[in-house]
Amino acid sequence: MGAGAATATTALGTASVEDVKAAYDGLAAEDKQKIQAALAAAPAGAGGGQIEFVHIAREWRMKYEENGLKGGAVKLDQMFKEKYLGDIKKIDGMVSVQRAVCGGCNDFKLVIKMPKEKWGAWEAIKFAPEADFLEDAKTIAGVTSVETQPYTFDRLDGLGPSEKEVGAGGGETIDFGHIAREWRMKYAENELKGGAVLLDNLFKDKFLPDILKIDGLASVQRVVWGGCNDVKFIIKVKTDKWGDWEAAKFAPEEAFLEAAKGVPGVTGLETQPYTFEVL
Repeated sequence: MGAGAATATTALGTASVEDVKAAYDGLAAEDKQKIQAALAAAPAGAGGGQIEFVHIAREWRMKYEENGLKGGAVKLDQMFKEKYLGDIKKIDGMVSVQRAVCGGCNDFKLVIKMPKEKWGAWEAIKFAPEADFLEDAKTIAGVTSVETQPYTFDRLDGLGPSEKEVGAGGGETIDFGHIAREWRMKYAENELKGGAVLLDNLFKDKFLPDILKIDGLASVQRVVWGGCNDVKFIIKVKTDKWGDWEAAKFAPEEAFLEAAKGVPGVTGLETQPYTFEVL
């Protein structure tokens, strides 16, 4: 290794995360592409390789009109359970159906999770009963932005099965026993590589051990989709323990988000809470 390389290595070793990111942001597009290509070709521990995954999920999402956990959210929940949940549970290989409802953003989402080896068979029948459910959802007053999205969806916690939803639903408000905190961001590279791998390694190596110590933790799940360059970490806790974690400012949230900002090409860092149940 030449003297120039040694000097550069020394300077990099003493630089802060902010300095490294500023230097990267100041590079020409061609130089950024070279760095991203090097990351893709590097060993997995260095951010190369690809995200390893076992499951793929199909998300059905929409907006409802009313604030809070009522109105259209309750109608969607009741319609889904009464008309579609039974058939979905018969899909070959189906792992889980999870429901996210956020009364602040008026989001209603259903996440159907499959082993990746069973995904192709479900895709071949156009994710039935997806089309029928989406058409029914559009008939509910105030429901808009009906969309779908696939993504890899795996648990990182090694804990047991998530607890089932509280209550049968269909009342005046959504019943729930858990709340999740989502940490989400975008990465620069397409597919399941580059920044996605660096974020995954960062989360697992530096922050997951502390997250597993959160009182009332139910699950830690990771979403990665190479189509939209999304990475999301979803930390789910029991409702009666949410206030304690909130009082601790959702630690280690702040430290993780600051560290994530130092990963080249990472943008759009956001957080969101929502009720999150296994149906």
